[in-house]
Amino acid sequence: MIFLSLGTHEQPFSRAIELVEPIAQAGEEVVVQHGSTPPQAGMAGVRWLPYLDYGGMVDTMVGARGFVCHAGVGSIMTALRHAVTPVVVPREARLDEHVDDHQRQLSDRLAQLGLIVVADERGLEPALESAAALRGASRGPGVQLSMAIERASDRRGRLLPARPRWFRPAVDQDRRRTSR
Repeated sequence: MIFLSLGTHEQPFSRAIELVEPIAQAGEEVVVQHGSTPPQAGMAGVRWLPYLDYGGMVDTMVGARGFVCHAGVGSIMTALRHAVTPVVVPREARLDEHVDDHQRQLSDRLAQLGLIVVADERGLEPALESAAALRGASRGPGVQLSMAIERASDRRGRLLPARPRWFRPAVDQDRRRTSR
């Protein structure tokens, strides 16, 4: 099963749905959290969900053969936190999919760090294969998130703190709960 999450942004993102269409036509189950993007009528093998709560998103993401998403920070960080390498399709301002190109900037930087795979003109299957190869090589969600926070920079090029006071990886939270 392939899970495509388009987030909650109000501008439609039909281009991402077009990318999963060949996979659905080949007979693989596809789950699409479509948000404000209208479902495509007649796509067999696709389950359309307008929105998912956090638990439903995580369960679907972790159980999928591949996770494809827009370059929303929440979607990407949730995947990394659960040791899933996402295939990212950034929304483009020139195509009226977003108000600016911050998703392209974010996805380019995270791809340079080896944290995500960006889908390109070759289609989704090569990107899904690359992401699957990285999934088993994960150093764990805490490390991936720490790397992303440490290396992500704002527009002035300053590094963000490695671990803000409020940041506690899920692994640490679980350890605290069981050690009491």
